[in-house]
Amino acid sequence: GVSVATLRRRLAAEGKRFRELRHQILNERAKSLLQLRRHASDVAQDLGFADFRSFSRAFKHWNGVTPSAYAKAVFEKRADS
Repeated sequence: GVSVATLRRRLAAEGKRFRELRHQILNERAKSLLQLRRHASDVAQDLGFADFRSFSRAFKHWNGVTPSAYAKAVFEKRADS
């Protein structure tokens, strides 16, 4: 319900950027879905990525590991607990 310029001003006043917030939210949602044992390609589609490769690159940029490696680590951690 606000203009783009107003949104930018409000975010700038808080020291934030729309793109960064969007990436943060996408990353949190991706990790949540992967923890629920959703397949990475399904997560990519659910989050609106054009294809799995785009999602995988973004996820690795955000977390330093691929979605598959992240999911594997989560499941191994649970098995050890």
